[in-house]
Amino acid sequence: MKKLWILAASLIMIAAFVYAQDYGSLYGTVVDQDGNPLPGVSVTISSAYYPERTVVTTESGLFRFPRLPVARDYKLKFELQGFKTVVRENIIVEYGKDYRLDITMEMAPISEEVTVTAVTPVIDTKKAQVGLRVSKEMLMDLPTARNPWVIMQLAPGVLVDREDVGGNEAGQQSAYYGHGSSGADNTWMIDGANITDTSALGAAPAYVNLAGYEELVINYGVNDVTNPTGGIQLNIVSKRGGNNFAGEFYLDAAQKEWQLKNIPSDLE
Repeated sequence: MKKLWILAASLIMIAAFVYAQDYGSLYGTVVDQDGNPLPGVSVTISSAYYPERTVVTTESGLFRFPRLPVARDYKLKFELQGFKTVVRENIIVEYGKDYRLDITMEMAPISEEVTVTAVTPVIDTKKAQVGLRVSKEMLMDLPTARNPWVIMQLAPGVLVDREDVGGNEAGQQSAYYGHGSSGADNTWMIDGANITDTSALGAAPAYVNLAGYEELVINYGVNDVTNPTGGIQLNIVSKRGGNNFAGEFYLDAAQKEWQLKNIPSDLE
């Protein structure tokens, strides 16, 4: 009987790992100027970090790119003979999001290409999760200490037992709670894989360096089946790279002139 329970628990853990999302998806419809769906449109998605993928729109003009790795520089190209080629650049795909992008193509007597280089706005109309998403740019620019427990302090409805101001806690792990959940129900994920410390439920197994991550996603409140527990789920998405080596340097400095003493002079 004991072996049966162990087998069942193992299968549940494997299922949770397989279902965990480290991807987003992009879908939409392609129509002509009169709103009629365009079948047979070649839709190509590309990024500086991933190979190109191409699909063809269905009879209803639908296209879909499932399981897209997180990136902020996707480019979509729509091609169909007799129509102007449409290009959308700087498309952002975030962890666990399903984005919709609808395209209208114009007829052209000669081959033309219309390129939109601004950030293309896409909206996730399916997810009902409550949480906080912190992008790489925010992680680098926020005037806070550089560890996940400080980011937890920024999430509405999340309580931490140790306030880290300017890194004064030196990266020590904080206990955190949200919406009545127990701290032992929290889960830590990296790229969709559960790394929660098995010897200290709800805690991270190691200290992490935010310089190596693309974004940080904190889910709480309305959780879906990707969360094996009812607590807060923190998912760290690692950075992607190409063939060019790069690095970064970060320095913390705290001079005496920048600090204020709260000890009276007669007690010093």
